[in-house]
Amino acid sequence: MKIYDLIIVGGGIGGMTAAARVKNKSVLILDANDRIGKKLLSTGAGKCNFLNENFDVGKYNDENFVSATFEKYGFFEIKRFFESLGLLMRFDEEGRGYPLSESANTVLDAYRRAIQKNGVEVKTSALVTKISKQNDVFKVSCDVDYYGKNVFFATGSNAGFGYDSTGVLSDFANVRKFTPSLAPLSTDTTYIKGLNGVRVKAKVGLIVNSKVVHEEYGEVLFKSFGLSGIATFNNSAYYARLGAPKNAYLSLNFLNENNNETFLILKRLKEFSNDVGELLSGAFHKMIAQQILNMAGIQGSAKATDENLQKLADVVSDFRIKITGVSDKSLAQVMSGGIDASCVNKNTLEIKGVNNLFVGGEILNIDGLSGGYNIMWAVASALKVADEISEKP
Repeated sequence: MKIYDLIIVGGGIGGMTAAARVKNKSVLILDANDRIGKKLLSTGAGKCNFLNENFDVGKYNDENFVSATFEKYGFFEIKRFFESLGLLMRFDEEGRGYPLSESANTVLDAYRRAIQKNGVEVKTSALVTKISKQNDVFKVSCDVDYYGKNVFFATGSNAGFGYDSTGVLSDFANVRKFTPSLAPLSTDTTYIKGLNGVRVKAKVGLIVNSKVVHEEYGEVLFKSFGLSGIATFNNSAYYARLGAPKNAYLSLNFLNENNNETFLILKRLKEFSNDVGELLSGAFHKMIAQQILNMAGIQGSAKATDENLQKLADVVSDFRIKITGVSDKSLAQVMSGGIDASCVNKNTLEIKGVNNLFVGGEILNIDGLSGGYNIMWAVASALKVADEISEKP
């Protein structure tokens, strides 16, 4: 019976990072897909946004927990690791880091070379169904059983085409149900009809029980069922973390100005036309202008009186749409939920009470906003686990 020093469950970026990093150990990767790194290829629309030079732990749902890892394995350590794989990179104007090739295939090829060089065994189409421990050895069961001194669960979540493997660990830790995050939001469609495919920049706020939970300026993409785009995705993360509350709205501020300034801007447009319909056409997509009028309850032929301009300013600065739910997991970049972080030692990433059973990445109830944050967490936690195991006798 062969006993591996480390069995890695999951061949995504976290599992591959640990396999490439660990030193002088026998390592086996078990992955449920037909090849490792499959999910990585869809990251960042295939461009693989794997870093953010404006890194901020406040972008995660549990800043205290992740800080214990990022204190040592932060931006520069992650960047050095990617460079050790032979990857060149570039950063855009918002600090997001990509491989110079702008292709996730480049990243995957670099990982495969490193894993092969490290002598790691890989078993694909190997869905882990059970794990148990006797004395100091784990038995990890797929279609066959494998044995290891240490086990690292890096299976991620069931976002996209992923698998939910949290049930395998439910005997060892509490699990929070996965909810789609960084995903489009379904909304009431009364005031978005005819807008499918329209893109705008706006300040987007999540309002729950009349309180602003989060807001940011960014791209919004109207869909037939609701809203998409990065600004929507990041608001969806907060929506998911709150458990998808019923009394929730998205508020779009099209001019990113307060109500008074919006009124003054619209009033200046009277020089262009005294009809509100023509006035709005100089500032907004024609279909958005029509829906602004609809929400304000004003005809396009109405005159640009101060009263009508104030009604328009109210809508332009707070185009509020009721959220009816989050989209299907197939459209989600990330899932909120997973292994309860309170069941995990933040200093070692071992499940409490079970020595040498490690977890990292998205299988934990840790999620970040868009911009490379979730890959950075997966990589940082994997580096930490790999280094700890490398130091074991």
